[in-house]
Amino acid sequence: MNDAVRQRERAIDRARIDFGEALALAQAVAAPWYRCQALAWVARFAPADRVGPVAREAAAQGDDSYLRSASLAWPIRALVERRQTSAASQLLSEAVTAARRIEHPVQRIDALWLIAQASWPLGGAAQAAVAETLAGACRQARSWRAGAILRDLALLVAREDPQRAAADAALLPEGRYRRQCLRALGEGRSLAPRRFFW
Repeated sequence: MNDAVRQRERAIDRARIDFGEALALAQAVAAPWYRCQALAWVARFAPADRVGPVAREAAAQGDDSYLRSASLAWPIRALVERRQTSAASQLLSEAVTAARRIEHPVQRIDALWLIAQASWPLGGAAQAAVAETLAGACRQARSWRAGAILRDLALLVAREDPQRAAADAALLPEGRYRRQCLRALGEGRSLAPRRFFW
């Protein structure tokens, strides 16, 4: 475990217990990726009037296009879980815009997959927008990761809309990920978005 990870873990350990101490620890994390995560944890458990400012501070981390967009998943989810949906939606828009600027196609889809899972509880238009952007990026990427993510996206959709998920799965390219997806849907399985805080 490197120093930045240890620093993040110390901040996370204090996030539920002592806001001031956790914030200071999170702000001191050396690496932007882990600093963002630590700050998002602090935002998730912060006093109500500090959730937005700390989430916005978390969102300001990251020093390249991938880190900048992918790391936004944590503050987005912190805002979602604290029911600050307007701020979460605004940050989601920024995250998707940043992800579109990622040059490497696999990094782009990985960032968008994190963002999709973080924002999924927003429902409705937010889900549709990020799913459409992610699916489009996957179709452009020439990687096995694209097939795996499209499979998992269809299974994520299936939790709320099995018919739409089946239609999405039918559009997957022929191959093992399409077969896996159709088999899972046929068995009534779905996928929950990942947890960001516990």
